[in-house]
Amino acid sequence: KHGFPTIQAVQSKIVTGSRTAAAGAGTQAVTGAGFAPKAAIVLAYEVAAKSHSMGIVDSAAAEAELTTFLLGTASIRGSTTNVIDLVDNATGDEMSAVGASMDADGLTFTWTKTLNGVEVSWMILFLG
Repeated sequence: KHGFPTIQAVQSKIVTGSRTAAAGAGTQAVTGAGFAPKAAIVLAYEVAAKSHSMGIVDSAAAEAELTTFLLGTASIRGSTTNVIDLVDNATGDEMSAVGASMDADGLTFTWTKTLNGVEVSWMILFLG
């Protein structure tokens, strides 16, 4: 008798959205996964500042991100406390988010705004 590994199907769903600088700090519930996700990959960008962020968060709210932004030459920074961190180095404006919780149908961001903030567009790949 030959043994074969059990293959489990992975649930996944892509959800897109945004956060305006005017909305600023506070919480934002993101729904639409269709299941209780165990992890999420978050891609975010801010066009005017040529900044983008790639982050991951899991159901234990462990998270990390890597941000690249342009100021003459490309700069890179990372964080183990945020899932999104976007900065306009010319002005110092910034928006960052923590994946506060994984919920029954998505996740909740807690946003922090520095100075005027920046306009954020994001795409999340939820995994279950």
